[in-house]
Amino acid sequence: MEAWADDAGQSADSWRLPFRIIGVLGVAWVALWFVTVPRGMLAGAGGAQPADPGAPAARYVDVFRDQRFWALLGMVVAVNITWHTYRTWLPKYLMETRKYTEADMTGLTTVYYLLADVGSWTVGLLTLVLIRRYGLAGHNARLLAYLGCGGLTLTSVAVPFAPPGFALTGLVLVYAFAALGLFPTYFAMSQELSVAHQGKVTGTLGAGAHLTLSLVVYPIQGWVIQSTGSYDATLAVAGLFPLLGFAAMIRLWPVERAAGPGERPA
Repeated sequence: MEAWADDAGQSADSWRLPFRIIGVLGVAWVALWFVTVPRGMLAGAGGAQPADPGAPAARYVDVFRDQRFWALLGMVVAVNITWHTYRTWLPKYLMETRKYTEADMTGLTTVYYLLADVGSWTVGLLTLVLIRRYGLAGHNARLLAYLGCGGLTLTSVAVPFAPPGFALTGLVLVYAFAALGLFPTYFAMSQELSVAHQGKVTGTLGAGAHLTLSLVVYPIQGWVIQSTGSYDATLAVAGLFPLLGFAAMIRLWPVERAAGPGERPA
């Protein structure tokens, strides 16, 4: 009984070290951000002005008349479903369906989140290379990077069928890389709607995504899991949603032309 109590206590406290590490890394990231961002971009007055100094500031309500807002709403819902489905259900799936020990599950999910961060950085770098080296318009380069990640998240379809070990681990880590790699594209595009109301736009889109998750997606996923007694279907379809977000972008966001000779790419 005492041994069981000790094990239970250790299990209950297993979250503390990761949380502390993440907190320290967050502080380091804030310091790095202030060190690397040009001082001109930190000026408070500059960020509140519209892109065209001669144009009046757009009203916030006008954002909802812009079809690009609805394209972004579709995108942010899609990428959050893809990311949060695995964040929520993967640990339980590994332990209950794949019979991982808690230590093995923790080890895999730790690498999962580390590789997800690498995916986020890599996609931002790839987009920059496509713009500066190959002359793609900014919007088109972002869409191409997003589509690449959306293609990689399709690995979710194979996860339920993968044998344990290298195959399953490889598919899950590829998914992690791509799932968080979707977000830089969304955040970059969300900054194109309104300079004067950027915070409101981002907040509204984020609230829309998480309300959709809490009121629609999680209840449906929970019902499917309870009804089937399996996580397989929920995890398999999670990687399909980014392509729906891509379709919304193609349909609702105007095509941007590439930079001409002597012009600087967007």
